[in-house]
Amino acid sequence: MVTRDEVREPRNLKIGLRMNGVLKQSSSTRELIFGIPELISRLSASTTLRPRTVISTGTPPEVGQSRMPQEFLRAGDEVSVGVESVGTIVNPVVARRG
Repeated sequence: MVTRDEVREPRNLKIGLRMNGVLKQSSSTRELIFGIPELISRLSASTTLRPRTVISTGTPPEVGQSRMPQEFLRAGDEVSVGVESVGTIVNPVVARRG
């Protein structure tokens, strides 16, 4: 997480998703249907936003289901999502138990 002063221009941050190190999605916050200020405004009208609240905004185009051939996550894959000036989160994919 970052503070407001650490992000130069929240309306134009690069967003990238990598699967096993390969870039699969590339976009920008300028491509969001609703900008960050509007998202915060709409959410805060009905929900109390506290420090460490995470707001999920959806996904850019190019999801695996729409690719030809289709691509789906499997156990052992690693997915990382990075947002310019914010950071990157890395998630391993594990098999469902049971």
